[in-house]
Amino acid sequence: MILVTGASGLLGSNIIMHLQSKNEATVALYNSKSISVTNVQCIKADITNERVIKEIIYSLKPDSIIHCAALTNVDWCEKHPSDAYNINANATRFIAEAAHEINALLFYISTDSVFDGKKGNYKESDCPNPVNTYAKSKLRGESEIIKSGVEYCIARTNIHGWNLQNKFSLSEWILNKLETKQKVPAFFDVTFSPLLVNDLATIILDMVKKRSTGLYHIGSSDFCNKFEFACKLADVFDLEKSLIHPVSIDDMSLIAKRPKNMSLNTTKVCTTLKRKMPDIISGLEKFKLLSESGYVQDLKNNGEVI
Repeated sequence: MILVTGASGLLGSNIIMHLQSKNEATVALYNSKSISVTNVQCIKADITNERVIKEIIYSLKPDSIIHCAALTNVDWCEKHPSDAYNINANATRFIAEAAHEINALLFYISTDSVFDGKKGNYKESDCPNPVNTYAKSKLRGESEIIKSGVEYCIARTNIHGWNLQNKFSLSEWILNKLETKQKVPAFFDVTFSPLLVNDLATIILDMVKKRSTGLYHIGSSDFCNKFEFACKLADVFDLEKSLIHPVSIDDMSLIAKRPKNMSLNTTKVCTTLKRKMPDIISGLEKFKLLSESGYVQDLKNNGEVI
């Protein structure tokens, strides 16, 4: 059985859908956003409550735990560092300790933001140097897992895709702007390796099945800046590219500092899985296909937020 935390989030909900399609025995944990998923046991749980989360894990005894739950709003984390560390680090320690006790594999979703963004094409051997509280708290989560002695797999990544909740991922935000004929400001000086959340869900399940362990960078096989990403999306959806205009992140009034080059080297995961990572265009084409095939409606229906 697989236990998924953060089941109402962008990654968690799409993982649940993927597991559902594979008829995998699954338990979903959620906190503030209550969900009801067909044929999936959904449990409300505060993962920052050590007693509660450990009791759930000890009673369920999952073979694997996919830990997606996190506080990901970068500026909020900067203003509320205690909350960021409590959710992203302390709760991760509780889960890691319980997973270790029952010999479960812990698959932890980390972030490409653990690097300072001065170099790019980051390998797993490169030294992290986070520049904001969010990234520092996620890196602390990595450390807590390693210290716990649990069998683990850590994935640093950057995702986009269709959201269960009524909020936008990057690709959804760009698409909504273009479809409603609004201007799209996009950073020309922030580079990344965005991966469609459904592709990441497939990769995660494959790695869980293989019982892959260690640290992995999982992203698209190529990289681009966010202005280029918006233009690629416009091309795929045949929308008006002239609405997209380049802006610098240096001109934005952001509370937290952001790294500028978060591109990832995916050689290690490609070697482990014996296949290439999807490229950005194929991810966007699949993003479009999912919309046309009814997947988005299924996602929102099957994972109804109550």
